[in-house]
Amino acid sequence: MGKSAPENASVEPKRRKGPRRAARKPPDKLIVPQEAELFHVYPDQARMRLDQFLKMRLHWRSRTKVQELIAAREVTAGGVRLDCSYRVKPGEEIRLPLPPPPEAAYRIAEIPLEILYEDDLLIILNKPPDLVVHPAGRHRYDTLINALHLRYRNLDDPKKDIIPRLAHRIDRETSGVLIAYKMRRHDRASPLVFERTQVVKEYLVIAEGAVERDSGVIDLPIGRQPDTPRDQAQVTVHPGGQASRTGYEVLERFGGFTFLRCRLFTGRMHQIRVHLQAIGHPVVCDKRYGLRAELRRSDLGPMAPGEEERLLLSRQALHAHRIRFNHPVSGSAVTIEAPLPPDLQRLLEALRAT
Repeated sequence: MGKSAPENASVEPKRRKGPRRAARKPPDKLIVPQEAELFHVYPDQARMRLDQFLKMRLHWRSRTKVQELIAAREVTAGGVRLDCSYRVKPGEEIRLPLPPPPEAAYRIAEIPLEILYEDDLLIILNKPPDLVVHPAGRHRYDTLINALHLRYRNLDDPKKDIIPRLAHRIDRETSGVLIAYKMRRHDRASPLVFERTQVVKEYLVIAEGAVERDSGVIDLPIGRQPDTPRDQAQVTVHPGGQASRTGYEVLERFGGFTFLRCRLFTGRMHQIRVHLQAIGHPVVCDKRYGLRAELRRSDLGPMAPGEEERLLLSRQALHAHRIRFNHPVSGSAVTIEAPLPPDLQRLLEALRAT
């Protein structure tokens, strides 16, 4: 599950110490591959070494990796190549060349956008499995937000320009309901449209093993595993974690598997996946918290004579099925459902047949 704010939580900006990072502005382009990133130097960043400056801006990289990056690419200011020890000047634009984009970067128009609901503020989609929602790492152009920019941006006409932003995120392998909202080009800050709105999120899950109770609430604190780097999003149950609650209801049992409906009462990273693992029933094909990376026909039990082995599932069996909230503008109740995708339907059919 993507990380989101707890229901009814208000977010207060944290005060930063030391040189500031640039404010996050709506990107001008996520539609076509870019050749370089530009980083503006603010007055309170003046005289920083180049490697320190870029480490602050590329905070997920180590300083050693940043130094290797500077050595490998022509990092420039005003057309002049810079080395690690260069002292940046206020008002400069530091240019960092980007590696050539993969061929997939030119196929943004092929990314599917199944829109379940749309109005002047919201876009609610049915995200397919195996689609990254937001640019990160090597996925810079082949994401859902790239496809939304291709559909809604109008760089030539500011009055018609719409900048889609995600209200929350879900994992690459998770399918289902995903909410984006529409910004205008000159909005000064991203409106946290669900900051004070109670949002009910329900997921459909196929879990390992036979869950004994018909329903219940998993109330266990979760958080990042102690001493784990932030770029490795391993989450676990531990006493120092954040309070987390997941409700569940059994829909069907299949001997070694259980079909569940889960409701989030809090919105922590990977919450359903971690909570189900904690009670001994991880999500089927959850590569990080589960028992297996794929499920084949032979894993369900003896096969009939002449029946061929086949792959049933190779992604986590987790689907964002339903979302309910009061519209941030009109106040009217909104309920949106995304039907179970074909791969999970086929798995349920196979479970029912064995």
